[in-house]
Amino acid sequence: MFQRDYFMRQIGQLTLALHRVLFHKEHKQFEEAQRLVDEAARHILGLNMKSLRALSIKDILNLLTYNEVTDTAKAVVLADLLKEEGELYAAAGETEEAYDSRVKALELMLTLNIDYREDNPVLKEELQPRLEELLGSLGKQDLPTRVKQQLLVFYEEKGAFAKVEDVFFHLLEDEPERAATRKQAVSFYERLLEKDELSLKRGNFSRAEANEGLKLLRQD
Repeated sequence: MFQRDYFMRQIGQLTLALHRVLFHKEHKQFEEAQRLVDEAARHILGLNMKSLRALSIKDILNLLTYNEVTDTAKAVVLADLLKEEGELYAAAGETEEAYDSRVKALELMLTLNIDYREDNPVLKEELQPRLEELLGSLGKQDLPTRVKQQLLVFYEEKGAFAKVEDVFFHLLEDEPERAATRKQAVSFYERLLEKDELSLKRGNFSRAEANEGLKLLRQD
């Protein structure tokens, strides 16, 4: 209960700030909206958004860690701020900046989802819709290899097997000779062949497609 209450307080405080940001965004007052996002980031981490974007995800999480406990609620809020910054840049027509902020938000959310959600159902519950929305805003834009690797875990855990295969194809196009990625893909198809047809169908996949994927990888 405490965990959920704390999460909700952090999200509630952010929601109030984002309402003000949204007002200025709708009136195309982008500088003021950005100032408010910076103000929120400084309140949480003591850094403005430019400094936040310059940090690695590991460094951000380290700054949010006290006595070996990471404040994942604040990390989610920071991811929300990065996402909102991406929306501001997109509305202002600054597409490269929008992409950078959205990818940073995505990487932070995926890291939380993979490494910090164990025994934290509230975190998982909060992350799932955010990840779906953020991936929708990025559309078919290419992503850094490290983020694609995180997406493999995310999509397979939610049973979106066709999307896992798509990510593997992109990774193999980026680095066709990378043995580790090919080994990962083989293991993925082998895991699929152990599943029942209904599970595969739910993931928009089939046993025949898994066999075909294995065949293609093994004949190269």
